[in-house]
Amino acid sequence: MKALIRLFCLLLLGHAPAYSQSADQNAKRADIGLSYVNQTVFLKGGVDYAVMDQVFCGIDLMLHPKDKVYTLNPAIRISYYFNNLLNLKKDNIDLFGGIGLSKNFIFNEGQNTSTKIYLPVHFGLRYFFNERMGIKTGIVLPNRVTKYNILELGLGIKI
Repeated sequence: MKALIRLFCLLLLGHAPAYSQSADQNAKRADIGLSYVNQTVFLKGGVDYAVMDQVFCGIDLMLHPKDKVYTLNPAIRISYYFNNLLNLKKDNIDLFGGIGLSKNFIFNEGQNTSTKIYLPVHFGLRYFFNERMGIKTGIVLPNRVTKYNILELGLGIKI
C-alpha cells in the first residue's frame, strides 16, 4: 500500500523526488477522530507518509452508519507541510494543506446507491503535546459533491 501511495504522489508531482537527509524523510503521521459535515458526524482515520522533504501522501477513510445506510468515503491525498516555508521552528506544530482524490459510496440495505468522485482541497493543523501525541484539526473545502465544509477534529500521532 505504501508503494502505491508513493507512486500516486510521484505521478501527481510529475517528477521523481530528490531525497534529502531531512528529519522529515520517511516520517509518518496518523490521525483518528470525527468529521462533521451538513449536520452529520463521521468516524475518520488517516495515515500520511513523507515522500519528499515537507511533502506527504496519505489515505483517509470516513464512515457514517445510520439506519442501515452506510456512507463510506475513501481518499488519497497529497499534502505540503508549510513549517519551513513559514519559518515555524517548532517541532510540535504541523501546518499543512493539499489536494486529494476521493470517492463517495452510499450503501442502502447493502446496495451501492451512489458513487461520486471528487478532488477535495484540505488544510489542517496538528499540535503535539509531547514527541508523539497531539490534537489534529482540519477543514476540507466545499466542492460539487459535498457542497459543505467538512470540519475535522481528532487525535494526531507521529509514528
